[in-house]
Amino acid sequence: MRKLLNNGKGLTLVEVLAVFVIGVIVLILMTGVVTSIQKQYKKQSSETGNLFEETYAAKVITKDVREAVSGKVWISSDGKSLEIKKVDETTKYFFNEPAKTIEKNGVPLSKNIKKFCVSMPDDEPCSNELEEMNLIEVDQFKLTIISLSDKKLETIITIRSGDNDEEAETK
Repeated sequence: MRKLLNNGKGLTLVEVLAVFVIGVIVLILMTGVVTSIQKQYKKQSSETGNLFEETYAAKVITKDVREAVSGKVWISSDGKSLEIKKVDETTKYFFNEPAKTIEKNGVPLSKNIKKFCVSMPDDEPCSNELEEMNLIEVDQFKLTIISLSDKKLETIITIRSGDNDEEAETK
């Protein structure tokens, strides 16, 4: 080791340039990999967030439907709103298209929603775009939620009926 330091030859310019070029190539490759990983992370985070929004909205709506007084769930004929009569209150869900949110009693529940539709189980979701808003009482309905990343959540919700609904309604 001492011989190498004392011989005075050192490194040539070509050797220094070769090390520099190899280092730059490795650095460029690493930057490309890191950039690719960051793009994939952002995309997957966005999709996961949108899927969470869809799932959360569906769970809240299902929970409210399960708490509904028997036979007291209405959907609008345009498919953009849902009304649920509970013992002590009426809950209204509405799709606010400009804001891309599902609102519960006027308060945003889920965001980044491309489409929200409530329809009859056998109907094509959101196929009828009517101007008038007629409420239709239902025992079962299809809930369709599509996020901005085009992930589709579709479920059929059946309204349960029980013996204690009449008791709860009189209290």
